[in-house]
Amino acid sequence: MAVPVPRQSRWRFVLRAGVSTGRGVRAGRGPRCEALEARAVLSASVAAGALSPTPALVARAQTAVSGGAAAEFARYQADLQHAEAGSRVTLAAFDNLKADASALTQAIETAPLTSQAGAQDLIETEDIMDQAFLDGSLKSSQWNDVSQQMGEALYGVVFTTNLPDEAFTDMQTVAREAHVTAAERHRLTADEQAIAKAMGPTADAILGGGVPRNPMVVYYEGQVAQFVHKR
Repeated sequence: MAVPVPRQSRWRFVLRAGVSTGRGVRAGRGPRCEALEARAVLSASVAAGALSPTPALVARAQTAVSGGAAAEFARYQADLQHAEAGSRVTLAAFDNLKADASALTQAIETAPLTSQAGAQDLIETEDIMDQAFLDGSLKSSQWNDVSQQMGEALYGVVFTTNLPDEAFTDMQTVAREAHVTAAERHRLTADEQAIAKAMGPTADAILGGGVPRNPMVVYYEGQVAQFVHKR
């Protein structure tokens, strides 16, 4: 029987095989969506390969950001393309991470969660995994923070295999191969902050739906395949 473990536990302990993580109310979480909409979110993620939002949603996000912060978004695109150009992520590493994301999606979908909670967990997991392409400069303590975030995102999901550890290892592999430097990440963060300021506090509501999503995050997640080394 799976038993929740203490919140302070590190992810590789929290998500060991056969254990479901436990938590109370998560800080900073947005409103829960309705059940039918939540199930649609899950189904769309499976169809999209679970590592990025659907192309239609990415296009809507790009339109929203370019319309609300054109100059700042242009700088962000240039800096992101610069980071992508130096990446050496192999197709094998990308496919491994995509397979992990798909397996985690299936685990979330079949977990004993409400549709609303499942949709929120799915989006959080997607956000964390896609961020790995920019995480090459993280220190050990910062990776511990990432693992804790994953533990929170996978709340209520019981694993009988070491899938979460495999996913975390594959995230670190992608981070190393992407070669995004601390300076590159700093520029991208500064660009994102400038966009957020230009778009104002209601940006997360632009895309609609019951689960608020930052359009900049959605746009970025639609670009992660560009980190795959082309030669």
